Amino acid sequence: MRRSFPALLPVLLAASLTLAADATHPHGASAPRTKNSGLLPGLGSYHRPIATKSPQAQRLFDQGLTLIYGFNHDEAIRSFEKAAK
Repeated sequence: MRRSFPALLPVLLAASLTLAADATHPHGASAPRTKNSGLLPGLGSYHRPIATKSPQAQRLFDQGLTLIYGFNHDEAIRSFEKAAK
């Protein structure tokens, strides 16, 4: 099946936006951490209770979930590892 140019326009637009985003935000770039806490600023207030007595571990876990939902898997792993410590 052959598609006309107007039908392909949304696909081309999405591809160009993806390439532009990749050029401005290379993998591995992340927001600055707050001093020594491992917490990133400005991620919102998503909360999912876990069995811990440590408020810091709970915050790091919540941050990890927020990062997972935002597809920032590398930072999410770091956050979960810190929460587990």
